[in-house]
Amino acid sequence: MKRTIIVSIVLIAGMLLAMPSAGEDYRPGPDDVLMIHVADHPELSAGEAVVSRSGTITHAVWGEIRVEGMSLSNFEVALTKRLADEFIKDARVNVSVRQANTLLVYLLAQNGITSAYRLSINGRLSELLVRAALTPESCKRTMAVILRREPPQKSDATTPDENASPPEMPVKTMIDLYELMIMGRKEVDVPLRRNDWVRLVNRDPRRNQSYVFVIGNEKIPTQAHEFSVGATLADLIPPGSPQDVPLLEPPRGRRRVSPGEFVVLGDWPAGDEEIAVFGAVEKAGVQMLSANMTLGEAVANAGAAHDAGSLARIVLARRRSLVARDATKIRKMVFYKTNTSPNDGYGIKQPLIAGDVVFVISDKDE
Repeated sequence: MKRTIIVSIVLIAGMLLAMPSAGEDYRPGPDDVLMIHVADHPELSAGEAVVSRSGTITHAVWGEIRVEGMSLSNFEVALTKRLADEFIKDARVNVSVRQANTLLVYLLAQNGITSAYRLSINGRLSELLVRAALTPESCKRTMAVILRREPPQKSDATTPDENASPPEMPVKTMIDLYELMIMGRKEVDVPLRRNDWVRLVNRDPRRNQSYVFVIGNEKIPTQAHEFSVGATLADLIPPGSPQDVPLLEPPRGRRRVSPGEFVVLGDWPAGDEEIAVFGAVEKAGVQMLSANMTLGEAVANAGAAHDAGSLARIVLARRRSLVARDATKIRKMVFYKTNTSPNDGYGIKQPLIAGDVVFVISDKDE
């Protein structure tokens, strides 16, 4: 008996810990599940109250009441008033979220039209693009700028607002829809949050050009090579460089490279307390990682200001494995400059961690 009680307590505690927390910025949406407790009145309570597609909750006793767009505290007040008018005065009502199943995001198209979409709670950018019916042809020439408040404001809601506008000072993430929807790069299919704004912007057709990124050694420099169909590992050797690199010798040197591929020839250039910047900068090489260092600061330290008009693409390579030559364990993040606003898309607030390697590609390289 005692053991049964202990196990039951553990299971209940685990359920409570698994329940999502709901701050003042949470607003219920369709298919969300709420728990409604009216003290001393189980007949007025609801263990699992599901929000309908129309944004309401229906109870067998007190009927239907709208909840979508309200904070939980405001809904408690509204339900208390309903109970006072028809059933009991001074009811003690407590509402909590049992399961949040949807999130609301806004899509701002190139024509200036804003549309609101409800996604699954774990929705990603690709789900939004499918819901918005973007065609593969349009994805070839489109960038997505994700605008996000950090931290979220308490006024955030889950009900579409006709007068909603993008955040004034957002954290920006730039995603190339060509890489996501055409090339199928899952690493750029980022998860979305409630009240994210996704703005679509036209991209320069030259940015369809892909690169092969070489992590060099004492004989071969670290740099980005413009990809060409049929290129092999041996083709990545710059003219005049030594030819005795084992990885590039036949037959391995005849292996064809893929667009966006990383080729690791030597040791990873950035150590435990370092980052490295290469490409269209004045001082390429290793930098010491300072506290809270961002991508924009690293590029500026290397001699290329993050708002310079000559920059077109910044590629951040981050290892997922400590094995230097395991190129399949490299996460790639790409940031772009748009034609509409020179400060968009650089990811200048992107925090860096030890070992990050940055490639800067200029308009001239494009």
